Amino acid sequence: MKALVFAVLLSAVLLSGCSALSPQPLGNDIQFSTITKGDGIQLSYTGEANLVIKSPGEWIANIGQRLPPTLNFSNEVVIAALYGEKPHGGYNMDITSIRRVGGNTVVFVNRVAPGPTCFNNQSATWPYDIIKINRTYAVNIIFQNNDSVKNC
Repeated sequence: MKALVFAVLLSAVLLSGCSALSPQPLGNDIQFSTITKGDGIQLSYTGEANLVIKSPGEWIANIGQRLPPTLNFSNEVVIAALYGEKPHGGYNMDITSIRRVGGNTVVFVNRVAPGPTCFNNQSATWPYDIIKINRTYAVNIIFQNNDSVKNC
């Protein structure tokens, strides 16, 4: 019985491509389009957050800007990765990929902070990356944040 359990577990690991060891699990890539990305403006939502925005009202409440004319909430949803207020420049926020894994939609976000030797502007910034995906993938959205420091 133990040998059978071991064989089943070993087969599952081998067939999964060792996804538990990969930085991003195997799955189907989901196409997305960037709506806006930057660090120079303060959005309505000023904290650090990963948001799923499904309506014009949620857009106005969280983003605070006019709705882009290309955004159609009847068949799209917005995913916003917000780094919050940072004391100076050098911070970056990137949605790098989105994958369908099992019954989940996994959003991979890279959050980069400047190292101690970096020379940056001394004005507050609000890094963000805001994208849109097809509404059919807006089920069980999970964010996978990857934090790193960029040394200059």
